[in-house]
Amino acid sequence: MGSAADPHGLEFPDIAAHVDSGDPLRRLAEPVPNILGLDHLDQLARRIDRLEARAAIQELVSNYAIACDEQDIARLRELFTDDAFFGSASGRMQASGGDAVCAMLAAALANRGPSCHWTHDVIVRCDGDDPDRATGTVYSHAETTPDGVVSLAAMRYHDEYCRSAGRWRFRRREISYLYYV
Repeated sequence: MGSAADPHGLEFPDIAAHVDSGDPLRRLAEPVPNILGLDHLDQLARRIDRLEARAAIQELVSNYAIACDEQDIARLRELFTDDAFFGSASGRMQASGGDAVCAMLAAALANRGPSCHWTHDVIVRCDGDDPDRATGTVYSHAETTPDGVVSLAAMRYHDEYCRSAGRWRFRRREISYLYYV
């Protein structure tokens, strides 16, 4: 039995050689061109990866809010890379390195009392050159009770995310307060 190659180099049996040339069903036995092509399948795989990345990053952002509310510093530490940076537009909050970031956040959360953080809009931009990097903008609100006084804040985060060993983490996070009352 012979074989034929499609444009992508895949081999398949030459069934048409075994069907009588007068048979009206011969057309059905002829090789079907690979309409989608391997390039198309690669594109689909990349698109699925970006969708999964966006979902994982949205979960990362939510886990940050929950860890802040629970003042779970060990959980917060898992969300940041070892070389992470956290800063504020005002410059009052600055820390480099995952451990230093979490120490700073622990100190900031210690006097906030019970709190509730909500994330609203999460805009993720996947890096077109590196599938393990992305950036994002996150809008959120927090209710806290520093010194027993209820306060309300609206924040915007500018983030850089990094995927390592299949997990997305914050590599850089900068907070800007839109208002804090």
